Amino acid sequence: MDAKSGGKVDLPAPAEKQKPKQANALKFRPAKVSKSRSKSAGTPGSTNAAVPASPIYSGLPGVRKLYSQGATGDALATSSMSEVPRDQRVANLCGSVLNEELQGASYSPKWLPSIPLKVGNVLNPPVAAFSTATTWYRLSFRCEVDADATRVLSFNFRVGAEIPPGEWAGLRLPSLR
Repeated sequence: MDAKSGGKVDLPAPAEKQKPKQANALKFRPAKVSKSRSKSAGTPGSTNAAVPASPIYSGLPGVRKLYSQGATGDALATSSMSEVPRDQRVANLCGSVLNEELQGASYSPKWLPSIPLKVGNVLNPPVAAFSTATTWYRLSFRCEVDADATRVLSFNFRVGAEIPPGEWAGLRLPSLR
C-alpha cells in the first residue's frame, strides 16, 4: 500500500467470507514521512509539556506546536478537506498531528491509529497503539478540533510500553514481520 495515499488502510481480509467488524475495532494507516521540520523534542517517550495539567487532559503532557495544515489557514488544505466527511476529517487531522509529534519525539511511526469521531470535538480513545518498523507501542492521546473539524485546537499524548509480539494478534494489530 502506498504510504502517500493519505486514506485509511483496511487490513486485507482472508479469501473466505469476511467477518463483521467490531464497532470499536482500531483501524490503522501508514504514517507519512515528514519532509522537513525542526526536531524540537527530546528522546523517545518525551513530550513538551506546555499545557498546564488539569483533569480534562487526563495527565497527558501537552505539545507546544501543532503541526496541522488546517491550523495554518492554507486555502488548498482547507478546500481539500471540505469534501471529506467530518468524522474522517477528525481522524486525518488528529492522525497528522500525532505523526508529526511522534517524529518530533524521535520515533519513526509506520502504522498510526485512524479513529473517526462520530460526535463532539474531542477524540480521546480509551485504547490506541502505533508502530515503528519493528515494535508496537501503547498510546494515549487527546485531540481537540474546532466545531467544523478543520483545525486541531489542542493535542496531548503519551507513549506507553512496548506491546509484546504475542499480544499483537489478540489486539488485532498488523504484523510487522
